[in-house]
Parts: sequence; structure tokens; C-alpha cells
Amino acid sequence: VHGNVQIRRNEAMISSDQLQQIRFVISKHLQRPDSASLLKRRLDEKRIHLEDLDDQGMIDLLKETHLLDNIMADVINMNVKLTEPSFLREGQPTEIMTGAVSSRSILLKIGTGKAFLDYVDDSRYKGKHFLFFVSFMRKRAVTKEVLVSTDPVVNENIVFDLIYEQGGDVDLVALSKLNYPIELVLVIADSNGERELIAFKHIEWRFVLVFGSVKVNLELTGINTKSKPTIGILSIEMDLLPKSDKTIYLPERVLNEQLANEKRFSNYDKLKFYEYASQWWQEYKSIRSYFEKRAVKIYVEDQDGVFQPAHVTVTPIYGLRGIDSPYHAARFVSLIPYKRDETLSVERKEIWNNFSIFLSKGSGDVEDHATFLCSLLLGFGLDAYICMGLSGDGPHYWVMTRMVQKTSVKYVFWESLTGQRYDHKDPRVRNQFRKIHAIFNHKSFFANMQDDDTTFSADLNIKDPTQWKAMGEDNLKILKTTQNLDGLIPAIADVIPEEMSIETRLKAKLAEYRTDLQIGTRFDEKMSYFLTTSLINYEFERLTGQTFAAEEFQDAVRNYVPSGHTFKAFPIQMVTKDISKIFRALKNAPKCDEIMRTKGDQVYFAIKVRIVPYPEKIFALWISVAVRYLSIE
Repeated sequence: VHGNVQIRRNEAMISSDQLQQIRFVISKHLQRPDSASLLKRRLDEKRIHLEDLDDQGMIDLLKETHLLDNIMADVINMNVKLTEPSFLREGQPTEIMTGAVSSRSILLKIGTGKAFLDYVDDSRYKGKHFLFFVSFMRKRAVTKEVLVSTDPVVNENIVFDLIYEQGGDVDLVALSKLNYPIELVLVIADSNGERELIAFKHIEWRFVLVFGSVKVNLELTGINTKSKPTIGILSIEMDLLPKSDKTIYLPERVLNEQLANEKRFSNYDKLKFYEYASQWWQEYKSIRSYFEKRAVKIYVEDQDGVFQPAHVTVTPIYGLRGIDSPYHAARFVSLIPYKRDETLSVERKEIWNNFSIFLSKGSGDVEDHATFLCSLLLGFGLDAYICMGLSGDGPHYWVMTRMVQKTSVKYVFWESLTGQRYDHKDPRVRNQFRKIHAIFNHKSFFANMQDDDTTFSADLNIKDPTQWKAMGEDNLKILKTTQNLDGLIPAIADVIPEEMSIETRLKAKLAEYRTDLQIGTRFDEKMSYFLTTSLINYEFERLTGQTFAAEEFQDAVRNYVPSGHTFKAFPIQMVTKDISKIFRALKNAPKCDEIMRTKGDQVYFAIKVRIVPYPEKIFALWISVAVRYLSIE
């Protein structure tokens, strides 16, 4: 391509050094993978070969693919004055700033809401708050709590750094190719942190590259419904940083053509994959007539009611702060409460939400847990896949990892709802994961061709084409992932005040409960301190499958409890801080209720609370209720 591109210059206007810079700009653009792909597609569409083009044909090709506009915009940002900058918008300044800007940012200003009419004097939302979660590039942020009302006032600013994967100085043309929207999620939260999903919106931010500052009134609509009712209007403003009066912004035509190209290529790629997937599915069904009834889902429905290929819901997630290992990833995902997606008639409805929605609403169905865990494990370098199959309750999804050893392959199943891990030959697999029909991740998709589809008996060697029908990796690469997550909201640093508050309120609840039974209540603070070791052990066991200081805890109890006295303790782990729900769970546990009803001589109680914080306000809340007493029977 370089041989076909020549540069003609006006000797009076462009120096030799400037000419060399222009050559460098052209070389940089033509060497980019996306540029080469764009040119190849256009040549394929025209059914011509590169060597058949003359100079004018090459120029026409660069114009048609808009590479010439991109090159010219880069030249402008190099502070090279051209004789006729005709592609600049009318009214733009002719003075420009040097293009060597090492970083740029987006300042997102969330203003006020209007016409949130569903929340007019609604007693259901009294005391509850709006929370706006925003995700973009490598950052997630959440606004302060705003009381639910028809006209909520947010007035918060969030700065997002624009990161271009190829590194180096960041120019506007490069940024215009970042096809990653800002994702905004609105939830309603109560005082205990439990959330209800209200709205989800993609925000196209790239117009700030053209105008520098953009004000938008966003129409927030409901999700998971065909009607998409309007929730309200939210005013936002976006500014490109750093600001300068001398900045020449991206020509509007360049951005419009970039957006049009993205849409055109996206539609083309979707159609191309659909045609391939349809043929693949027909071939699979023809192998056995009953294969059509297996849970092999090439397409799944997302939060917008759009059917997407299953493999685009998974993507490796790297470098998340606060998730330190694959075990921590499994524990983190398992602590996100399970909440079944349902229709208005309370029937299960599969919605494969994106990660922003899943984390923002703080709950999700099994498919949300599985895709997120698989993506985290892929980020930790594991060979991870999602399994489609059946459990005792119907369709189910779980994660499988493959570990190639010297003479064999080790397969481990990860239940994303609990964080538990099972060897594929563990007898518990028979009940937990009854049948397996498909295995996939972001770059592969396999359908089970074995007559025996029971998970425990299946040959899991997905590389065997006689047992598993594979989709072509090149065909799967046609479509890019729909997920965009590079950062998490950090965990709460100091949880001690909250632990103490919950302990105090639970003690009051226990005393009130025993008063109703006409029994007095006394507490032993020293015994409460001993319980800390046991709670650390329980969390460590959930995380690693191993125990921690269990013998030391038992020895401490023996040394402290007086001879002849009885010691009992009941631990429980919760994912809510609602005191009423916690105490109800304690009463509903027979062993704990027996402890709380204890009668005898020298009866002393202890309650210990430990919060293990994770990012995104996810936590494990451990509670131990203990008693020591002298039996009088």
C-alpha cells in the first residue's frame, strides 16, 4: 500500500521535516490492524485486487474507507498547516495545538432528573434512594444516594480517563475508534443496601471529540420489557479534558462516517455469523433427531430483549483490584445474591444481563453468575468455559476449567452460585449437574454429540471431533464481546463500626425475644471475642476448602468455659444487613433457636459479627450466636 501512496507538497508551505512527519502519520495509519481489515473488506466488496489499482484508484479507496479523513485529521493535530483545510467545520479556529497529548479524559456531569412520574407519593419508595452506577473504560463509579422523587437532584461529576490500547500519544482520530459506550444503570436502594433495577442506558460519548462539550437530556426507559416505558429524563453534560481554546476538534463528518461504518460492519458481521450459525445448527440437528431438544443455545436474550450469540457474553477480565485469585473470584461471585429472572406470570425468563447491570443491581440469575465467574477465571489465565445443561430443577449453567497435566487432563466444575468446586468424577456431580449439552467461552463453542449426555459419564475431551461438534474459531471471531468491564468499585475499608452496630442490635433483639419467653439475658464480652477465630475459620474454609486455627479455637473454649458447664455455638452466613431478616433466619434455624431459648444456671450469651468486604459493596456477613450455662436438669 505504501508504494501506491505519494505525497506532493508545496515547497513554500511544508518543510522536509514536516514532510517526514506526514509520511510517518500515513505509515502509522496503514499499519494498524483495523485499517488493513477495513481496506480488505472494501476490496472484497468491490471484488478487485490491490495490485489492479492505479494512483487515483488508491486515493478513491482511501476516501471510501475514510482513512484519508483520519490521516488528514492527524496531520492537522501535528500542527502542520495545509493550504486548504476544507474538511474543517465552519467556524473552527485555524490555530491548533500540538498533537503530543499524553492523556485525555471525559468529565461526566450528572445533573438533575425530571418527570420520574412513577414515584409521585408512592409509599413503597418512602425512605429509599436512587443510585446511578456508571461504567466506562477501566473505571466504575456510583453517585451519592438521592431520595426517590419525581425530580431527583444528583449534581455529581465523574472523570474517566480515555485509554487507547495502542499506547503512545492520544489523538482524536484514535479516540474516535473506541467503540465502548458509557454505561449508566439506575437502581433504587433501601437502607439495607438491597437494590431494585430501574433503568439502563448506553451513552455515546464520542461527540465530545467533535464539539468539546455536549449536553444531553437522556430518556431513561425500563428494561426487560418490549414496551420500554419512559422512567424519566436525566440531564447530563460531557466535557473533553484537557480544555484549550486552541484545540481543533475532530471534524464532525469523520465521526459520523466512523459511526456509520461501525453500524454497517456490525450489521454485516451479525448477518454473516447468523448464516454460519444457522448452517451449523442444521448440521448438528441432522446427526441425531433428538439433538434439537438439547439445551444447546447459540443465541441468548440480553437485557435489551436482543438475541446475541452466547459466546459474546464472555470475555477475559484482567487486573481487577480487590479480587486476588481464582478462589477469591469464585467467592466474590457466589456472594452476589441469586435472584431468578421472572415474567409477570412468575415464570422463569432467561435474561443474560451484562456485567454492569449484574453488579449494579447486586443480584442476578444463574446465567449472570456463570458468565461473570467464567470471565474472571479467564482473566486469571485459566482455561475456563461455561457449561450448558440441566440440573434437577431444569436448565442450568456452571463453569468448567481444564488443566492439562503430563498424562491426563483435569476437569473441575465450579458452581457459581455457591463457589463450590467439584472434580468431574465427584459423585455429587450426578445430582448437581445432571446433563451437559454444550461448552463454550469467548472463542469456542462445542455441542455434545454423545448419546449419553449425563455429565458424570460424558467424555469431556472437547478436542475430540467424534464427541463434540465445534464451531470454527474464525467464525466466532467475527463478532466482538458485548461486555465492557475493566474496573470495580473498591471495597469498604473500615467495616468495624458496622460490625459493632449489628452486634448491638442483635443483642437487643435476643434480649427482647427472651423477655417474651419470660427469661432474662446476660452477655459475656470475653466469650464474644473468642468467637472471632471461629468466624475467620468459616470464611477461610469457604474460600479455600481448608480450615484455619480450628484446634486453637476449640482449645480456647475448653480453657475458658468453667468445668461442668455446657458451651454451644451456631454460625450463619448472610448477604443482607437487614436486622429483621437476620434475626428471622436465626429463629428459623432449629439449633440456633434452641440456643436462644436456653434455660439453666449461670447462662451467658455471646454474639459476634464479622463482615468480609469485597468490591461493589458485596460482603460476607458472618454471625455466631453462642451460650455457656450450667444445666439444672
